[in-house]
Amino acid sequence: MKILFADDEQGLIEPLQDLLTKRGHNVDIAFDGLKALELIDQNNYEIAFLDFSLPEITGLEIVEHILKNKPAIKTVMITGYPLMKDFLVDTIGANEYLAKPFSFEAVEALLKKYAAQC
Repeated sequence: MKILFADDEQGLIEPLQDLLTKRGHNVDIAFDGLKALELIDQNNYEIAFLDFSLPEITGLEIVEHILKNKPAIKTVMITGYPLMKDFLVDTIGANEYLAKPFSFEAVEALLKKYAAQC
């Protein structure tokens, strides 16, 4: 799958990128919202994992951009605020929610779920 991970925690997403790449995925990473938007506009991702609190442009703004411009991309909001699940999924329109800290297995489960739909 072609995947985007956008999170300002390099120590979190760089190892994840390595693991997913070793499993055959094509993974791009961004450490701020502007870079994430640039990558989204330049690529055809199947799924984007977006931190809620990105510098420059928030994950919420990126989800809105995806819904308007590239609605085929599945979106997963990442945040350390588990009580926001209903808001992020039901109100904003993200496909999924992932609470920090999350496991590699949780990411893999989402990838398997959406690979079957692509």
